[in-house]
Amino acid sequence: MGGIISSALLAAALCWPPDASASDFQDVVVKPGDTLWAISNKYLKDPAKWDEIVKHNKTLSSDPTVALPGMTLRVPSRLIREELRAARLVSRVNSVMFRRKATAAWKPGADNMELYRNDWIRTLDDSSASVRFLDDDLLKLGPNSMAVIKPVNKDYAVELKRGGTFIGRAKIVTAGAVVTPKSGDTRYVATVRDDMSTKVEVLRGEALVAAAGRTVAVKMGMSSEVALGLAPSVPAQIADMPAFEARAAELKGGMLAGLQGTRAPAVPSRAAPAAALPSAAANDPRAALAELKLGSMVSGYRIQCSEVQDISDLLVSKNVDWDESVSAAFLGIPPGRYWCRVAPLDLLGAVGKFASPRQYVLK
Repeated sequence: MGGIISSALLAAALCWPPDASASDFQDVVVKPGDTLWAISNKYLKDPAKWDEIVKHNKTLSSDPTVALPGMTLRVPSRLIREELRAARLVSRVNSVMFRRKATAAWKPGADNMELYRNDWIRTLDDSSASVRFLDDDLLKLGPNSMAVIKPVNKDYAVELKRGGTFIGRAKIVTAGAVVTPKSGDTRYVATVRDDMSTKVEVLRGEALVAAAGRTVAVKMGMSSEVALGLAPSVPAQIADMPAFEARAAELKGGMLAGLQGTRAPAVPSRAAPAAALPSAAANDPRAALAELKLGSMVSGYRIQCSEVQDISDLLVSKNVDWDESVSAAFLGIPPGRYWCRVAPLDLLGAVGKFASPRQYVLK
């Protein structure tokens, strides 16, 4: 039953509402000497549909050969040639910067701004951003991440330079891998970790993961990892597919909120950014996460406890939401003194690096 529910959640999140919004249009700047016909020939898949531009820009002349005054046109995104379509910054938190094609200056990003071919986007400390593509692909950048949108003369949609999670079907490139959907119905999640390794998890269809001269086919419900400079790992079953689908749907739903005219939160309400980790507390396992360099937002953590310091004889291994209190009863073990270690969980439930074991008194 849980699998059916989570699949339904995912299906809903993968479909955008039909309501018209700012994201259904793309801005086109008129340059000196431009006519409606010239703009249509450059931007539209079918130049004969120039009258569609007139329909959405009431002040335009209906004569397509007349030079236009300097202005910005609203053009339906569905009409624009694929290679010229813009992506959109649908949500941002704190310091999000962008750099236009062929320029060196980084500038602050703005809500709902358009990102064009070969534009760069980056997040700084304690920052995050969500980018939506017209074909419904989504890019989530956590702190200290960087990506290039639709690089010029390349056949992929995103180049993830550092950090970030991509959810969608387009071909992308990361620091160590190339991910290509095998069919149009493929949906996958690709995450670049702090060590520049790439993890690819397939929600639907099949994706090809290539690195170091080797390609593996990753089917629905499977995942593969690519360490920098090495070939992809043999695909393995995703441990908890329903939970993974639900988290993917939750993340995509959070980005969708950014399209409704309000800034979407960077993480679900229960999550806490790395910079907001609690100060050291003798009996708070979350404090141990402070020793790790977290490169993305965390939604919770995995805790493992043992009676021995090397954690070789596990008594419990459990995922914990960020705002849940850890006690012996919660973990299902008798009250007492235990050695425990914790690792962060990212927004899609992936387990990060474990901190060093510490001793806690659990009541």
